[in-house]
Amino acid sequence: MGAERFAAWFEQGRKNLIGEFETLAVAIALKLWSKLVAPSQVMINIDDEGATFALIRGYSDSFAISLICQMVAQQLDDYYVLPWYSRVPSASNLSDFPSRKIRHQLYQIQTAFPKGKLHLSSTKA
Repeated sequence: MGAERFAAWFEQGRKNLIGEFETLAVAIALKLWSKLVAPSQVMINIDDEGATFALIRGYSDSFAISLICQMVAQQLDDYYVLPWYSRVPSASNLSDFPSRKIRHQLYQIQTAFPKGKLHLSSTKA
């Protein structure tokens, strides 16, 4: 998937897409697992406050997040899933450790972390 697909997400000079991708992760998870948990109540933990509140409200100032919220709402409605959204603090979020290049006792020790920065403009599909 090329970076150009996300170009429209960089509205009004935005520099990062954390909220969009955090919200998209919920949409993808529901797309994959809604049939397995339907009908039920599901707790969804997110580590981005903006994404959490957008999903609770069903919309955002970000057009992309609002579209993703619509996809999430449709999945929930189609499979009779009642969500409870909660923000997970960074200290409790195991994925935060490697993303910040911090070692954690539950992860295998790696000798090196990838160097350099990922630039969307140079990412190939």
